[in-house]
Amino acid sequence: YIAWQDLRSGSSQVFVQRLAAAGGIAPGWPVNGLATLAGTDATIALDPRGGLLVGITEYYGPNLGRVSPEGRFITGAPAIGVGQGTDLPGAAGAGRTEPPTPAAASKTPDCINPMLEPTPDGGMLLAWCRIGLYGNNVMVLRYGPDMQLAPGWPGPAAVDPVQSTKFAPGVCSGDSGAVFVAWVSWGT
Repeated sequence: YIAWQDLRSGSSQVFVQRLAAAGGIAPGWPVNGLATLAGTDATIALDPRGGLLVGITEYYGPNLGRVSPEGRFITGAPAIGVGQGTDLPGAAGAGRTEPPTPAAASKTPDCINPMLEPTPDGGMLLAWCRIGLYGNNVMVLRYGPDMQLAPGWPGPAAVDPVQSTKFAPGVCSGDSGAVFVAWVSWGT
């Protein structure tokens, strides 16, 4: 699978493509890619149930969609992939249906650099960089196989209480439910 974003629809949208073992487009997939979510900073991961998970960031939080192995953008799945996608439970801005007002926007953090990682139990880890007024932080959420917040995760967890210049998170699951997070940081 590959993913990219382009402006062919007039605004930034993420497209995905499945390639066959020989490098050509997989049978049944559109030649110019499958349109998925509107947004930026695309990331993809294999869905433990088959197909592909597509993560993006929007102005007010991360977002997730699902693509079937046959090349269909699945809508109506619990907590993900509804319409243009649904804010994930627990993510910044969850439930918001429109962008914040200009006054609120100046106080609302941007979210960039999403990273998805399937977990051995069929769930998913989602990490992203939250840009705040006084610096950045890397945030992490853990979802169970039902794509609801995993027990014990009340919401986004900051990897470090001090905001600084953190970017480009990486995330993976370890033994016994542990989560490992890496990031790039500039400065002290």
